[in-house]
Amino acid sequence: MDGFRAAAYVRVSRDKSQGGRKGEIISPAQQMVAIQRVLDETGWELSHEEKDIDYSGYRIHYTKRPGLMRLLEAAKNREFQALIVYKIDRIGRTAAEQLEIISTFEGHGCRVISATERFDTRTPSGRLARNLQAPISQFYSEQLSENIRDAKLTMVAEKRRSPGGQPPYGYRWENKRLVPDPGSAPVIKQMFEIALSVGKIQTCQRIWEYLDREGVRPKSGRPWSLDSIRYVLRNPIYIGKQRYLGELYEVDVEPLVSKETWNAVQAIVGKGKSRSTFKRHLLSGFIHCTWEGHLEEGWSPSTAFVYEHQSGHGDNPRYVCRMGRRYPQGRGRCPRPILAREGLEKALVQELMKWVRRQGQKDFSGDIAVKAEIEETTKALEKLGAELSQVSGMINALFEDYHKYRVITREQFAERNAIYLEEQAQIKTEYERLEYRLGLLEANMEAQADAKIALEDSWYHLDFDEKRQVLVLLIKRILVYDDRLTVETYGEPFDIHPTLIYRHCLYFAGQEPRANVGMFTSERNPSKNPELRIKRRKKK
Repeated sequence: MDGFRAAAYVRVSRDKSQGGRKGEIISPAQQMVAIQRVLDETGWELSHEEKDIDYSGYRIHYTKRPGLMRLLEAAKNREFQALIVYKIDRIGRTAAEQLEIISTFEGHGCRVISATERFDTRTPSGRLARNLQAPISQFYSEQLSENIRDAKLTMVAEKRRSPGGQPPYGYRWENKRLVPDPGSAPVIKQMFEIALSVGKIQTCQRIWEYLDREGVRPKSGRPWSLDSIRYVLRNPIYIGKQRYLGELYEVDVEPLVSKETWNAVQAIVGKGKSRSTFKRHLLSGFIHCTWEGHLEEGWSPSTAFVYEHQSGHGDNPRYVCRMGRRYPQGRGRCPRPILAREGLEKALVQELMKWVRRQGQKDFSGDIAVKAEIEETTKALEKLGAELSQVSGMINALFEDYHKYRVITREQFAERNAIYLEEQAQIKTEYERLEYRLGLLEANMEAQADAKIALEDSWYHLDFDEKRQVLVLLIKRILVYDDRLTVETYGEPFDIHPTLIYRHCLYFAGQEPRANVGMFTSERNPSKNPELRIKRRKKK
């Protein structure tokens, strides 16, 4: 079929040719042979070829597979008309995921074809085969996962061997066994020695300072974090035990520290539970850091601020850059200030109310942009509607030319009719997409108008989720600088300035530091320590 383009997609959980596990018996090369056979039979042109190697179809969501996402983007742009896979489970293991991915491709006018199961999702029989095969693939994947889990448990409990994977810091693989790594094993011993000598006060921070001073990095190459240090100190592998499925098993691994040392350190660092549990706060996800140094450390330049209480110094809720909390000192620490929570949330609401009142009844830039897009989308829909009517008329005229007037042959009718029908289908797809987009835009404008009214009239009567929804509709993000915050809205941005800058913390709306904030007694009350540098913003 001239001009018909197809794409090939290959996925393996692990490439056996590169040392992968035996469970994945179909290599990328074998999958491509089957796909090429379909191309040879149909005469289609192979325009795209993507491979996701070492990507599990069961544990990794399909949006995390770069090859598949590139194909979805290309299908959206109508760059090919068919996607060919070795088996339908190459797309996804679970039935729900398979149906979601296939429906997405079909929504972009692209059929999905299985090279070995030989069904085409464009036909009713193909869709039936697809729906029958999906739960079978899911059963196979779950059964395979259970077998692997049982095999690992047998390896740990009976054979006294580590279940595999990345070796812990301080060890390396040698002949399928964990052995001490000459380069990193001494570091582990030193970390435990420091923990014993320091005691419970700032244990992980003292170890972090040692690692940073010596230039020691974990295998990822990123700086150590306090959480990763705590994980190392709690790992029983260093006394020859493996924790698996919540149980401890003796394994054939040379210990790096004694059991007495390890037990003493556990009493210092505590149990292996996280120090905090996730909880949403009013500005969670809105506040972003602007320090460029995050790029040097391999982090996003807009690293989000997280909420925490200042432990050890009383109830002092604040928002802090997660890199500032993760790396308390040294090159990896973020220099952006901490934000006192209570005053910030109060100041944000006050400034946001002023911003809404400044807009009044007039359109602001966000409304103008949305209205312009609504107008543009409406015009595009009118144009597509006219094109759809024109193509429908051409199909009717072609039908009359063949059946009524007999001025064209059957072959000419079939060829032209196929072209018109394909064009009609493409126009309908685009029309439906724009129609859906128009509905979203109109609904969003109405929701933003309701959010402005709720902010002005009933903010203090809203519950937490309702307040969050109002902020989501009005605010894009809040950028943190050394001396101010910039609030990016769906209109004009505005700044919020602190009323006090004290000990690397910004205070807003007249909020003062708590009486017990500080390391020393003389610092706990700013009014009794004249040497403290407190910057207050002058009231205009």
